[in-house]
Amino acid sequence: MKWAAAAGAVLVLAAAWLMLRPGPPPPSRDRGTPGITFVIPDDAAVLDLGESTLAAAARALLDTLGGGAPAAAVFTHSGDRIQLLIDGNRDMIDERVAGREGVVRRVLWRGSVRQRLLWAEAHGDLAAPGLPPPERRNPYH
Repeated sequence: MKWAAAAGAVLVLAAAWLMLRPGPPPPSRDRGTPGITFVIPDDAAVLDLGESTLAAAARALLDTLGGGAPAAAVFTHSGDRIQLLIDGNRDMIDERVAGREGVVRRVLWRGSVRQRLLWAEAHGDLAAPGLPPPERRNPYH
């Protein structure tokens, strides 16, 4: 009789554990979609590059310089969604990255857009020597 009561208690505990244990996240939880989305101005020329690199985006954006109208290169790289928005009137590049882990970051590169793009085309980085450092912004605040 004691064995039956003990076995029953074990079965109740096992059933409770199976029902209450944490399981995998539901499939609808997309960690790659950040809670913030960036909007490209309506008057910007948008270059959708698909899977690309910063060097290729810089090369494509160099062709749009000169008119002063905003232009944007939109591409993915290693799972990150990247927007490079060029504002020729303010001589600035607005880099917006939505990481594959859901983290969003924004970096403003001020000064000599053409020189930065030429550097990025050759070196894959917007941090051209001799130009001001980037301004990192927290888009969550």
